[in-house]
Amino acid sequence: MWTGTEIIVAGGTGGRGLRAPGAAYAPAADRWRPIAAPPGFRPGASAYSVNGPAVWTGQRMVIWSAGLAYDPAGDHWEAIEPAPMTARFHEAVAVSDTGILIWGGCDSSAAECAEEPGAWRDDGAWYDTATGHWTPLPPAPLTPGPAALAAVLGGGVHVVTGRGQAVYSPATGSWQAGPELPATAPVGSTLTSVGDGMVLVGHGVALAYDRGSDRWSGLAGDPPARRGHAAVWTGGEVVIAGGVPDGRPFAYRSPPPPPSPSP
Repeated sequence: MWTGTEIIVAGGTGGRGLRAPGAAYAPAADRWRPIAAPPGFRPGASAYSVNGPAVWTGQRMVIWSAGLAYDPAGDHWEAIEPAPMTARFHEAVAVSDTGILIWGGCDSSAAECAEEPGAWRDDGAWYDTATGHWTPLPPAPLTPGPAALAAVLGGGVHVVTGRGQAVYSPATGSWQAGPELPATAPVGSTLTSVGDGMVLVGHGVALAYDRGSDRWSGLAGDPPARRGHAAVWTGGEVVIAGGVPDGRPFAYRSPPPPPSPSP
């Protein structure tokens, strides 16, 4: 998790066990520091319950599935209110200025989600970062399925799954259906806010959403086919890295505007 000044690494497994719960790296100083142990951590255990996804609220790193939040300023973990949802994975997660949205995902008790269509969830919840309370979400105009993704854009949280899209408004607590995605929409992708739009990348396909026209369109120069990658908007380009089968990084840059005609 990137806080703006540090990269925090926590949780996971070390095969024979973890000796430390995690660490934080400050690029400006080129220095690592150990972080405090969260509740339940035992040195030498093969794994512990601090598993992501994690989101940065501006002050704390919140891991909803573990019911924990980490404050890097005080190097302190604390429990948060349990979410009103069953345990799951592959859920859509996004954080805005006021809260965190969780929607969809696969029931954690499923042996194989691809072979158990009923394991995909169609519920979710909203975590208010100011009050620390959860609120169950109303039914969304979305069909549950694999690779639910979410991104914050224009005050709303956009959730994309399969070929459907819907926008949740934290201000009104309601959903609005969005446009249908093109038939070429990839599954198992990343959804990244880019200015007044979003970029969806995965499996060799890249699509762009423009909020002004409320439409999706293809991007020139298809990226290498991959899944399980990460993406980030730098302010000038979308950088994609990691994933399989080709984890080499690449960047998508918007084409420059055409030159102005000579007077």
